[in-house]
Amino acid sequence: MTMLRDFWFPVLLTAASILVGLLGFYAEGNPRGLILTFAASLFYAACLSYIWGDPVRGPFAKLVDPKSSDTFWLTAGPSVSFPVNQLSKGIDFSQAVSSAGQPIELWIKRTWWSGMSYRVAMKGPAGEKVIEFTNETIGRIPPGWDTNADDNAVEVLDRNGLVRLQVIQSDEFDVYLNTVMTNQQQAIVLKDRSLEMKPVKALTAYDFPKPLFRYPSYGNRGRRA
Repeated sequence: MTMLRDFWFPVLLTAASILVGLLGFYAEGNPRGLILTFAASLFYAACLSYIWGDPVRGPFAKLVDPKSSDTFWLTAGPSVSFPVNQLSKGIDFSQAVSSAGQPIELWIKRTWWSGMSYRVAMKGPAGEKVIEFTNETIGRIPPGWDTNADDNAVEVLDRNGLVRLQVIQSDEFDVYLNTVMTNQQQAIVLKDRSLEMKPVKALTAYDFPKPLFRYPSYGNRGRRA
């Protein structure tokens, strides 16, 4: 079942070649030769898509770009590598976020046919979840905050218009987590490739990531800034 789910593209191509081939047996002369040649081409393409296919990058990924890497990086301050094909089943990145108490829960899945799916949760100082949402639903978000997303990124703005959380997936399937987490006195800033701890009073607008999307989200769903 897993093989059918991850590689249904070559399965459908094979089925199409069989159907076209059966049609060819009922034809005569040149049409029959053309139809059988087309059926053989489809079957050959199905074989290539299975051999060189990738459930994350596409059915001909390795054929189109044979030098592409089989690993990608999660950057949340420090960077941690993961196999690309694991994204097809989903990866829990929570253990890789460099902060005590696991204040951020992050799970991401991606396939070439369905795009990116995710679950995100952000905990407050007492360990309670103050933000919780997926690519389909918003379970919890503070009053006055907003969130927007597309197939490659998701972000959360606070009531002051400052970005408090960004999850960005690049074309190379690298994942970047940018966030600013605060308690009453201390702030943790994960931005680009840096991790910084500083007093909340010392935070400036530069510490917060630049918004990727337009707001309010209800009139600008998925629209980049």
